[in-house]
Amino acid sequence: MEGSGTLIGWLLCLVLICNSSQSIGLLLAAVVPDPAITIALSPVAMIPFMLVTGFFLNLQSIPPYLLWLTYISPHKYVFAAMMQNQFGSIVSHSSHHHHSHDTRYCYCSLIDLRSGLGWFGLVWFGLVAVTAM
Repeated sequence: MEGSGTLIGWLLCLVLICNSSQSIGLLLAAVVPDPAITIALSPVAMIPFMLVTGFFLNLQSIPPYLLWLTYISPHKYVFAAMMQNQFGSIVSHSSHHHHSHDTRYCYCSLIDLRSGLGWFGLVWFGLVAVTAM
């Protein structure tokens, strides 16, 4: 049941971000009379919202004069909801704290990943990541 709830939460977040992005596009279309200019301005309106979500830039590294964008960005709230939906039940794994009975780990560094996967698993993971690129 937990998997279906996660999927429904993810789909709800996806619908919310699509609706909010379309709303911003409709607002631009209502303000700007020429469709070609509207299409040219839509990245200018959307990219700042995407940059302040916390995915591309760490929220602590955003300059103070742009912090107000984090509060009005719908992408930030949907990204936070998706992260909570996906990773909310995961326990942070550290090489200093070993949890023998709990298998829900989040590997936070290369050393933690190596200790969890072993050298062979780490090399295999690297090969798959390079092939995917």
